[in-house]
Formats: sequence, structure tokens, C-alpha cells
Amino acid sequence: MNIRSKKKREKSRRGEHGFTLIETTIGLVVMMVVTLGSATLFAYAVRNNSGGNDRAQSLAIAQQALETLRNARYTVTVMDPILQQTTATPPPQTVRREGRPYTLTARIDDMPPPGSTVPTMKIITVTVTPQRASSFWSGGSVAIVTQRARSDQP
Repeated sequence: MNIRSKKKREKSRRGEHGFTLIETTIGLVVMMVVTLGSATLFAYAVRNNSGGNDRAQSLAIAQQALETLRNARYTVTVMDPILQQTTATPPPQTVRREGRPYTLTARIDDMPPPGSTVPTMKIITVTVTPQRASSFWSGGSVAIVTQRARSDQP
């Protein structure tokens, strides 16, 4: 063995320092905080995506109910019974989609033209509310309002 190489190794060993136990512990704590933070964000994202699904399902249910009411006959001679004017608070229906319950309310109001008592138009309001919303903002109601005119054709 060479004397120079021996001295070089001794010098390099003196300058080499590994991680201490405290440095390792601090590194683990920092990694744990980052991991828990990302887990919290993941849970938040899952909850809000579920809330978006609730609102999308509510809107789909409302559109389907509205299409059913728009396809009903409303002419001078024939009016489908589902288009009868409802009371001030119509009875709600429970609809299930993807295993989740939703409350559906359809309100129909007669709207006679000015100066007439014969209603030729109806205002249809369909409201859908998720019964078990996954988050606060998704628990709101979805309401669709439209007008339906009477056809002059028999």
C-alpha cells in the first residue's frame, strides 16, 4: 500500500459525515406532513367530485321530468291529466338514481293572457333536491322553469 493513498483516505474519512439521527427524524416528519397534506387534498377532491355527480344527476332527473310534461297533449279539446294545475305545494316524489334518493317536485300553474280568464299557457317548474348530499354546496336544489303554450290544433 502506498503512503500517499493511506493519507488521502484518512483525510477523506475525517471530512465524511453521514446523516445524524436528528436529521433523519426531521426528514421523516417533513415527509409525513407532505403525505398527510396530499391525503387531505385527495379526500377533498373525492367529496367534491361526488357532489358534482349529485348535481349532474339532479339536473338529468329534472330534464327527464320536464320532457315528460312537455310531451303531454295540451290542445283546445284535449289536455293530458298530468298538466292539471297543481296546488300551492305539490306532493314530492322520490326518485332513485345510482342508489341515491332525490326529491322531485313538479309545479304547474295556469297563466291566462292579460284580459282573459281562459288559460292558454302553463308555467311548469320542476325542482330536484338530493336527499343525502355528499357536500354542502351539492345539496342545493336544481330548478328548471319553462312555459308551455296550448296548441290550437285539435
